[in-house]
Amino acid sequence: MTKLALLCYNLSMNNRHWKIYTLSDPRTEKVRYVGVTFRGKARYNEHLSRAVTGGKTHRDCWIRSLIAAGLRPTYQILEEGQGDGWQAAERRWIAHYREVSELVNHTDGGDGAPGYVPTPELRERWSKMRAGVPYAPGRVPAMLGKHHTLEAVEKIRATSTGRVMPDSMKQKVSQARKGKPLSAAHRERLSASHRGKTLSEEHKRKIANTTTNRKPVLCVETAQIFPSITAVARELGVTEQSVSQAIRKGCRCKGYHWRLL
Repeated sequence: MTKLALLCYNLSMNNRHWKIYTLSDPRTEKVRYVGVTFRGKARYNEHLSRAVTGGKTHRDCWIRSLIAAGLRPTYQILEEGQGDGWQAAERRWIAHYREVSELVNHTDGGDGAPGYVPTPELRERWSKMRAGVPYAPGRVPAMLGKHHTLEAVEKIRATSTGRVMPDSMKQKVSQARKGKPLSAAHRERLSASHRGKTLSEEHKRKIANTTTNRKPVLCVETAQIFPSITAVARELGVTEQSVSQAIRKGCRCKGYHWRLL
């Protein structure tokens, strides 16, 4: 990091809230790591993710050994502050726990740039550097063969409920999918996921209300107009295929002739 970048970084950090935290062995309750975070417990989740995706530091290996035993390190806040002062606080707590425990910290603290937020230009350069680069041989996705707990599923559902995708994002998704044919295996999976399922009447009504390409249907004998084939089928108590077939072939359905308008 250049001097100018470091100066800009320090200015941006003046009013940020920081926390000094520890990671402890849940079996012995001994502190094994001391760190600083500007993003709360998100830093803890990063430690876990790095450990399971092949991190090679002493801290990563220790966390990985806990995970292999079905455990996770205990996260605890030691001290909180605002702006400057985190460097001295981190050094002080690391020095304290070095005397009473065996830490996996590689440094004495107060170094690095925790909480640094890269600029959009830097993110773009990183993205171009990594584009098309395959995963390292032998790397295993963190969620491979695993499933979210019911509590996690509920949290994901709650945070996504009511979220509206902006028009710009909708356009990007549409362009990315446009012209991409589905493989036979993909089509079969989609078919199998819907096979045997029966939609409720409420669900059918929602689909009917949100579909914009439905054509009205005329009953030739009574001159009554229905908003769609679905509405006719519901009125007559028959399937939509029966009404559609009567319209195509010009035959009767329940004693009446039907025609699309």
